[in-house]
Amino acid sequence: ELGGDAGITEAGVRALVPGIRAASGLRVLGLDSIGLTDASGAMLASVLRSVSPINLLKLQHNRLGDRFASELAEGLRAGAKGTAARSLRRLLLQHNRITDDGAEELLEAAEERRSLEAVDLRFNLVARHKLVADIGGLCDVSRRRRAGGSPRSPSLSPPTSRTSSPLAPPGRA
Repeated sequence: ELGGDAGITEAGVRALVPGIRAASGLRVLGLDSIGLTDASGAMLASVLRSVSPINLLKLQHNRLGDRFASELAEGLRAGAKGTAARSLRRLLLQHNRITDDGAEELLEAAEERRSLEAVDLRFNLVARHKLVADIGGLCDVSRRRRAGGSPRSPSLSPPTSRTSSPLAPPGRA
C-alpha cells in the first residue's frame, strides 16, 4: 500500500515496478493519490503481465486519463494465465480524468476478460452513463459466476446520479 504518500511520485513508482512485478505474494497494489498520469499506462500494464496475483488495484485520486485507460485495457486483454491480469478482480479508478473513450476501452477489455468483479469509474469525466452501467453489468455477472450463482444478464440501466455507481460491490457504493 503506497497510496497517499506524497513522497512516492510517478518516478518513484517507476523505480519500484521491477520489484512489484516480481512480488509473487502481492494481492493488493495501492497507488492512490500520488499524482500518477497517463505516462504510467505502459508501466502499470507491464505489472498486469507479471506473475503477481494482484486482486485489487487501487488507482483512485490521480490524474489518469484515456491514454492510461487504453494501456490498462490492453494489459488486461494481453494477460496470460497465471498473470496479474487474470487474477485482478477489483479496479478502483474513481476521481481521475477518464472520459467516454477510456471507459469504452475498459468495457471492451472487461467483455474479453470477464473476471473483473468491480471497476469503479465514479467521479471521472464519463458522460455516457450507459458505459458505466455496461461495465457494472459485466462485473455483476462475473461476481455471480464466482459465487456459484446464475450468470444471467443484469439490468443495464444507467445510474440515477453522477455519484451512484453500479460498479462498486454491493454495500460499497
